[in-house]
Amino acid sequence: MDKNSLEKIMFGLVSHGIKKVVVYYEGGGDSGAIEYVNATQDPDINYDELENWEQEYLLGDIDIVLSNLIADYCQEMLLNDIEDWWNNEGGRGYVHIDVELGTYTINNSIRVADWEEYTHEGNLKDKNKK
Repeated sequence: MDKNSLEKIMFGLVSHGIKKVVVYYEGGGDSGAIEYVNATQDPDINYDELENWEQEYLLGDIDIVLSNLIADYCQEMLLNDIEDWWNNEGGRGYVHIDVELGTYTINNSIRVADWEEYTHEGNLKDKNKK
């Protein structure tokens, strides 16, 4: 990721009048990916509405290059520094970006497998009688 990527991203978002961005990611096994990037020009839309990929907010429909830049930036600069969401049981989450403030929030959920351990003892002769 070159050092001008953030500048390109912010300039692109501002030039499209975009106020908020949501990036959804998911992973497991040993891989993970950005699934979609949503955006809106409406500063009053809450992030929950933007998290729904079926709505009319896909940034790739407006500017696929910008959408890919944001996905790459989030993957390399933000998501590589948080809890492991791409290995083992994996995880998923959302990156919320407030364009005007230049801030982000990551809501990351990881799947955790737990072990329950039991000890059983007995006598082989007694077990054999059953």
